[in-house]
Amino acid sequence: MIVYAGWADPNIAPMWSLQHVEAITRDTIGAETTIAENDFVKLVMIPGGGHCGANIAKYPYVPAQYGVSAAMVEWVENEKEPNRGIKSWGPTNGENRTRRLCTWPGVAKLKEGEDVDDWNSYVCD
Repeated sequence: MIVYAGWADPNIAPMWSLQHVEAITRDTIGAETTIAENDFVKLVMIPGGGHCGANIAKYPYVPAQYGVSAAMVEWVENEKEPNRGIKSWGPTNGENRTRRLCTWPGVAKLKEGEDVDDWNSYVCD
């Protein structure tokens, strides 16, 4: 299962999403297992993401489409966990920007001297 939530969600506090997925992990896998350690559920926190997607009106420069479905297929059918990141693209302002979305607790970090608008310029750390 892949759960995604936005850091800028005005309706659900980001920490609730973290706690909710942590509870799912504990209840299904075991009390000692964390989100990062399990192979059942992954959480993706989206920078600038609002409720059920990007806050397009407030953040038109945020890539608003996410490759979550493709990542799920790769994980289930090809056993490739989405730990290296999920691609996001298509900000509504028309610019060609892509970003790497990392599974929690990973955070996308820009490689030194790389293009901020290319998802290949980021690593999940």
